[in-house]
Amino acid sequence: MNLKGNRQINYAMHIAAVTQLAHDSPGRAYCDRKRAEGKRDKDAMRALKRRFSDAVYRRLVADARS
Repeated sequence: MNLKGNRQINYAMHIAAVTQLAHDSPGRAYCDRKRAEGKRDKDAMRALKRRFSDAVYRRLVADARS
């Protein structure tokens, strides 16, 4: 995530990641796998946010094509 990017989108991604971690969800399982790989908590959270942003981007591209 770009720290100088759109602050509202970065905040929304953060809230989505925190919500995923607070519940038993696929996002939490993903983050737990990253931690098991040896990543720090902050790095695992960054990877989860990147996963969200990739999914959003794929959806935007798909919508633009149709």
